[in-house]
Amino acid sequence: MSDVPNYEEVEDHTGEETVEVTVGAGDDGLLFEPAAIRVDPETTVNWVWTGEGGDHNVAAEDESFESELTSEEGYEFDHLFEEEGIFTYGCDPHIANGMKGAVVVGDIELGGSSTTIPLIPGIVAIIGIMTIVTAAIAKWTRTRRDIAQRR
Repeated sequence: MSDVPNYEEVEDHTGEETVEVTVGAGDDGLLFEPAAIRVDPETTVNWVWTGEGGDHNVAAEDESFESELTSEEGYEFDHLFEEEGIFTYGCDPHIANGMKGAVVVGDIELGGSSTTIPLIPGIVAIIGIMTIVTAAIAKWTRTRRDIAQRR
């Protein structure tokens, strides 16, 4: 979580039945707020879109939950966390910008420091990068072919 601009600590929301997380927070609309929360088992997390920063989704790294991709202000996505664990998630289009979050469910130890929450970029981010590189190579190839045909 060291690359998440607004992450300072895991916010304690134990004892609450529902916890709200803002999607599209920050000056550029590319953050979850709060970035990391601790809840009890059987707590529902409610993500609410601001409409800022373009299309966003909430996608669990372990694929246990995923919202639709939308920029609609007021759109909501809920997930009930039933079991203890650390659930990391991100916004697929903006994960490289640090739009990531975590839900710590129960009395899970964080290895002595709340900054040790793991988060690996999702496969969608990797596929996006590969698509951009492939498109650039294809354009370069077409350009080289066009130049060769003009000669």
